[in-house]
Amino acid sequence: MDIRPLLRTGRNVIAVRAENTGGPAGLLVEARIGCLTVTSDKTWRTSDKEDPDWQQPGFDDARWAAAEEIGPVPISPWGDVSNGPP
Repeated sequence: MDIRPLLRTGRNVIAVRAENTGGPAGLLVEARIGCLTVTSDKTWRTSDKEDPDWQQPGFDDARWAAAEEIGPVPISPWGDVSNGPP
């Protein structure tokens, strides 16, 4: 997905709403904006509830848990994701 049209001068936020309907789950984000690469890792924050304004740059996520990083790609069960879904 090309996110460049969504970016604005100043602070931006990458917010992801995901749902697991069963089995192993995980989230991997890599966004390339010019020479900048933003990658999801343990510094990202997570919550199992949707707070008001959670997608806004000024949202305070201090009460949210840190994301869990279980290992480098291509850790099982996800495998090699470098070329997208099989």
